[in-house]
Amino acid sequence: MTSFANLPDDRDRELDCTALDAALGACDRAAEDALRARATEDPALMFQLAEEVAFLERCRELTVTPSARYGAMLRDVTRRAERRVPRHVPLLQRPWFVVAAAAAVTFAALAWSDPLSHRRADAPGSGMKLAIAVEGGSGDEVSGEAGTAQVHTQSSFASAVEAMRDRFEVEGSGQLREALTSALSPDRDRLGRWLDPRNTVALMRLDHEVRARSEVREQALRSQGGLAAADRRVQQFADDLARELPRRFRAVPFEPEPALAEVAWVVRALLAAGPTSAQRAEAVAAGSQWLADRLEVATVADSVAALSALIEVAAVSGQHVAAVSSQGRRLLEDVLSPADAWRRGRPDLLAAAVSPAVVGEAMRVFRQLPAFGLDAERCELIRNLLLGSLRERIDRGADGPECFAALVYGGSDLLDELERYSCERHLRRWQPVSLAPDFVTVQQLAWGMEPGRSGYTRLQWQLRPLAALPRPQSMQAQAALTVCLAASYAAPRGEFLQEVARATLGLGD
Repeated sequence: MTSFANLPDDRDRELDCTALDAALGACDRAAEDALRARATEDPALMFQLAEEVAFLERCRELTVTPSARYGAMLRDVTRRAERRVPRHVPLLQRPWFVVAAAAAVTFAALAWSDPLSHRRADAPGSGMKLAIAVEGGSGDEVSGEAGTAQVHTQSSFASAVEAMRDRFEVEGSGQLREALTSALSPDRDRLGRWLDPRNTVALMRLDHEVRARSEVREQALRSQGGLAAADRRVQQFADDLARELPRRFRAVPFEPEPALAEVAWVVRALLAAGPTSAQRAEAVAAGSQWLADRLEVATVADSVAALSALIEVAAVSGQHVAAVSSQGRRLLEDVLSPADAWRRGRPDLLAAAVSPAVVGEAMRVFRQLPAFGLDAERCELIRNLLLGSLRERIDRGADGPECFAALVYGGSDLLDELERYSCERHLRRWQPVSLAPDFVTVQQLAWGMEPGRSGYTRLQWQLRPLAALPRPQSMQAQAALTVCLAASYAAPRGEFLQEVARATLGLGD
């Protein structure tokens, strides 16, 4: 009997050479000839080989347009290089009065600043140095009351970090310990953390302006596989909300006051639908002012909801910037500052009672707050802790779509490719329409998946039935559904909507 263990060497080479290997030229000559011989007898293999060759040809023709971030980073590197390597002029070729003036200025600066006194003030033990910078500081040495305040702030923050470590050790939370270590690592893209929020906020205003054109909205839906007719439902819901919100404000003495989260969702829905009428603009102004007036006494969940709406209002109109900055700083300090509070337990934002949707929204809020003056490193620290809290819930058995949608929605940039793919694969188990009336989770799912990701086109087809759902009864559910349906042109997608607008309206670069 012939043994199957002893196959000919040519057959081994043939099995090792795939259609992609042959297209890349990665096979030896004998294996490639054997594969081509098989392809003449196997039409399926012949088509596969042709597809691989065509695919590689298309890849060779691909070009990538540099993003706005790339240009800004390149200019930043160039400016730093120019400052560090100034144009050199030999000393002997300079006029004598320039040399004398330079010497006088140098002497005066040294006499005034007294660098030796700074060195004495910077003795060991004056403050713990961490990877997270002090908020508002530039890294330069300071003296007097400002220096004392900075040292106190550093010491307070160092105590809070140690209290966090102790708390996570007591609770046995490996996910949060890893998140804290990762956030404090010095090997981070500091320029990106500072630049990305500002680019995002700047694009929010530009996108809001072009959303006023119905042809831009419909083309954005159509180009991403969505249902262009869904925009009519979005506009209908937005007009209804623009009428309902002022009515609810006027009826407060006789009807219950609307919840803060309700008003926040209505404001976001009106902004997502586009600035198409004066009535919508008035409703946005009234709703955002109502939110700003109640931030001082809002709960953690309500503060996150209100900040999410006010950030968009501040981005598109420049209003309530101070409220966003002050409330964002208050949330940040609630997590980072009180070391004694950490010894008693976790802060409210990291407590198990907070819903995954609020955690996901908080991660997105802290991603944008550096554009309003908050320290980018500390905001990222909080985002990492929130990410660790969601991972912790999943490790403890939370298998529903809420945690996975919040991870992708608020922390996709913090996930490595393998973990992000795993989250997106888990989310494919649920049809968006089957999650109704939980439109908050559907919104995070729709906004979290980006074009080009595996399963994105499939998700757009699954979102189409949402446009046929009956009108929700509550104002918040109706607003959340509106934001879901408008995801293709309302969710931040870089310069996508601007490119659609230029192509649709025939505008130049």
